[in-house]
Amino acid sequence: MSESSITAPCTGHHWMLPAPGGLTSVGTCKNCGAEKQFSNSSGGGWVLRSAAKRR
Repeated sequence: MSESSITAPCTGHHWMLPAPGGLTSVGTCKNCGAEKQFSNSSGGGWVLRSAAKRR
């Protein structure tokens, strides 16, 4: 099922994601069953809190 094929609007998605395995994961909405692809990468890398405070 894809988001575009849903007939009744969802009042708020609650995405359930599997453990990361590859570049993307498909999440399923707990409320309406919609599916959406999510990236398993932050894209810009991670910033440690202690490093961010020093800037």
